[in-house]
Amino acid sequence: MPQQIITDKNDINAKLNWHIFNQNIGIFGIVGFGKTEKMKELTHHVGNKKRWVFDYNNKFNGYGKIAKTVNELDTDWQWIYQGDNSRAAFERFCDKAFYNTDKADPKQNTSNLVLFFDELQQYMRKRTNNLHFDNIVFSGRNKGLCVVYATPTPELVPDPILGVTQHVYAFKMAMRDQIDWFRHNFIGDLAELLLPPNYRRERITLEYKGKVYHVQDLPPLTHHSCIYRDINKLEPVVLGGFEFEPS
Repeated sequence: MPQQIITDKNDINAKLNWHIFNQNIGIFGIVGFGKTEKMKELTHHVGNKKRWVFDYNNKFNGYGKIAKTVNELDTDWQWIYQGDNSRAAFERFCDKAFYNTDKADPKQNTSNLVLFFDELQQYMRKRTNNLHFDNIVFSGRNKGLCVVYATPTPELVPDPILGVTQHVYAFKMAMRDQIDWFRHNFIGDLAELLLPPNYRRERITLEYKGKVYHVQDLPPLTHHSCIYRDINKLEPVVLGGFEFEPS
């Protein structure tokens, strides 16, 4: 049976049911197609809860108080870190969140903190662990820490981190290997829609509004469309839609 394309934003599978402080989110896709905008949207979803953003490209102005050094960060504000982007600074950022969850001073206590990392690929390699980030992902849950990360290169994110990513947003991709990875791990044949029509696998079919199509015959997705999957639900869905309706 061909996989069904769901584009109804009111479908149960399209609803973000994010248990903050208990679930992590990964956002993937090439530059310029909506990753950062989705991350900004998720900062609003957090509301007034404590959050820090590691703003690699200085795109989050207006989303919190700006910090130029890790030492400035506390939990009395929603902070946007726009300082040194070195690996050492990234690791200090992670450590400050992880090792201060038991502080008596509420302005320094980092429990129940949401951490946003834009351009995670700058610090991740598939076969190289980053202990500082790993601490947050694998042990931070018990400390009330939650991670939202964005990267154009899912293949560089270590498998154990992907394995504890409960919500996935996949925007347009550039490489066949990335599409095959998403097909097998998260979103099935719908992953083909993340490529232009002439790069999709010609033998794959999908069902859309009761009609079966070869994927190459389906239009491109609109500019900021993505495929969303909550691994606790049955089906991935298209958030957005096609540039025009299939004939």
